[in-house]
Parts: sequence; structure tokens; C-alpha cells
Amino acid sequence: MKNINDLYHDDRHKSDHASGSPNAKSELLEKLPFKLHNNEEIIRELKPQFFGFMVTRSFNSYMAILAFTILSIIILILLRSIITNFLILLLLLPPFVLLLVLIISLKPIIQYGKSWYWITNHRVIGKRGFFGYSINSVPLENVADVVLTRTLLDRLLGLSSLIIVSMGNAPITSNDSEEDKAESPNFFPALTQETARELQRVLFNLRDKLKNPEQMRVNTTERRIS
Repeated sequence: MKNINDLYHDDRHKSDHASGSPNAKSELLEKLPFKLHNNEEIIRELKPQFFGFMVTRSFNSYMAILAFTILSIIILILLRSIITNFLILLLLLPPFVLLLVLIISLKPIIQYGKSWYWITNHRVIGKRGFFGYSINSVPLENVADVVLTRTLLDRLLGLSSLIIVSMGNAPITSNDSEEDKAESPNFFPALTQETARELQRVLFNLRDKLKNPEQMRVNTTERRIS
């Protein structure tokens, strides 16, 4: 995970060798799917973890395919004496199951490609979509809390999710489906534990700095003196 300055320096380094362009930073910012406000800077830019994103989005469907496969094998074995094409059906089952897995995996793969998260010094921004995409943002001054959550599946995969609790909006609950969570601009799934904890800390610091700029300057001065 890199901030925009790191990305800029990496990109500029490559550009200096490739084309000698001095406008790497502006070109990088132009690729963003949104416009930055005045005095707004990107602090973090990141994507969800691919494998965790895929599994958490399609886990129930994968379990249904597994159950279907086991049930189909049991039925074929029990009825093999009356099924004339038993071996043919048994051989056709694996490619059929694989086709189902590929079809079910297609949606989360497309969604993953369009999933990006940004944290600026003024807001939290999420890009999500399937056919198209949408950009949602939450101003930092409206952030009431940043909750780190882990389902059982998250624990098995070593992942965490962040829920941005914003003032005036209904919070996400554990009873919400994965699809409902995925559509929420306040939900950031499939993050490594270290990334989730760091983002939680960064968001709290940025929010407090916006709400209490004078106090933050006092605290910074005290830390320097001590």
C-alpha cells in the first residue's frame, strides 16, 4: 500500500528513464476517477485483497456448488444400475462444475477490478461497480466512528473489514447481506489486518485534525518539546 507521493516518485522515476516527462504527478492525478477539491491531497490509495475479496463475495455460491456436486455424485452412484450412460454423466460432471465456478466467479472478478479506495485529508472515497461504476465519498468531519470487523470467514483468511460510521446514516450491521454491504459506500472489505488497523488509525487522526486543528497543533508542539 503506497500513498500518492510514493506512487508519484515511482512513476516519475520510470518516466524519467522512459520518456523524460516532468509531468508525472499531474498525469497520475488525471487518471483518478474523481476531482480533488482545493487543498485536498491523497493520503492512501489501495485495493482489497484479491483472494479474500473473491471468497467473501462468492462463499455461499461456492458452498452451494460443492453441495450440488456431492449430491450429484451420490445420486449417480445409487442409480448407476439403471442409468445407461453412467460413466459419461460421471465424466461430464467435473467440467460442468468447473463451468459453474467460472460463471459465479465472473461477477466478483469484474467487481474487484473496479474496486478502489482512497483516503484524502478531507474525505474517504470508494469506487465500486459491475457494468459501470460509482464513486461515493464520506467527509471526514462526518465520520462518527471507524469500526474494524472480522467475520468467521475473515478470521480464517486472516482479513478484516472497515465500516465507516457516518453521522446521519444508518450503520451497517452483521445482519446485512454481503451484497448490501458491498453496495454501501461506508464498507471497505477484504483488507489485511495490518492495513485495516493502519487505516483506522489514519482516519481517526485525520478526522480529529479537521475537527480540532488548534488542539492538534498544541499536541504536536508538546510532543516536540518533550
